[in-house]
Amino acid sequence: MLVLLNVPLIGLWVKLLMIAYKYLYPSAVFFVAIVVYSTNNDMFHVGETVVVG
Repeated sequence: MLVLLNVPLIGLWVKLLMIAYKYLYPSAVFFVAIVVYSTNNDMFHVGETVVVG
């Protein structure tokens, strides 16, 4: 299933890797923090995620 999804999206993944690290890393951390908060509704878990990450 992953092969069927990834083969047509190779161009997208290559373009994603061309985004500068200074933009990609903070946006990834932001979205991870949103997901952690939405699943637990607790800022402590968000802090744990930031420290561990």
